[in-house]
Amino acid sequence: MQFSQRSWARVTGRAWARLLLIGALLCSSQGWAHSYFSVDSEPLVMGREAMLEALAANDSAAMQAALESFAEELQLFQELNEVDLHPLFVAAIGRQDGAAIGHLLDRSLYQGIVSTLQAVNIRQYQIAKVLTMKTRFFADFLLPRMSTANQQKAQVALAGLMVALGNPGLFDEGEVPPDAEAFARHQQDLLQALEQFRL
Repeated sequence: MQFSQRSWARVTGRAWARLLLIGALLCSSQGWAHSYFSVDSEPLVMGREAMLEALAANDSAAMQAALESFAEELQLFQELNEVDLHPLFVAAIGRQDGAAIGHLLDRSLYQGIVSTLQAVNIRQYQIAKVLTMKTRFFADFLLPRMSTANQQKAQVALAGLMVALGNPGLFDEGEVPPDAEAFARHQQDLLQALEQFRL
């Protein structure tokens, strides 16, 4: 699936904004990835937390507000992959179907992973690294609900994605070229491990 110009700009524009902050974090912090990717930095995750809180409180209005907080992300999934989750959320909220809402939240993260990986251009190391780490951030919310075998498969694939990006090195030393075939293989393995969240 090819990105439209507008969809590509939305995904990569966010990645460039993160790069600016990451540059500062690299100079000031160890474990900068965990410091940067947080609930407050990702609408999908922030909306997920708000939806779960609203669901626990049985507050339909708060559920609708939570849904609107990540409606733009859902629209992106529809544009990229023709996956329209918004009306399914609306229907589940109307029924106050907690199980369906929970499953849709997981499906949203899965689609977030798919769309993020689609945006990766392995020849653009810094952006590719940010997007791959974002993939890991989303996957961490799904791993606890997976079988042990699929957890292990996903963990291996996530680690492999990072390695496949290579390393541009520093001052012409330590350069490791990216491996597009390995990246594609690990991407396929990851999505297979996450298959339960696709539908």
